[in-house]
Amino acid sequence: MTASLKAGVRTPLETVGTFADGAAVRTIGAETFRICNELVDEMVSPTRNPTRTRTPTPTPTPTPT
Repeated sequence: MTASLKAGVRTPLETVGTFADGAAVRTIGAETFRICNELVDEMVSPTRNPTRTRTPTPTPTPTPT
């Protein structure tokens, strides 16, 4: 999708990643491209860094009453 939006036309990819089953396609559908080309302002690509994790929020210690 990112390559197609940058080019302004549906652009087939040489290789397709393995982001998620069914999410990555060689060529984006015509209607999906038309809608995204009209409405999407910016694309954001996720990282594949497996070491990135969410830092747990510490549990507050109860104050004695």
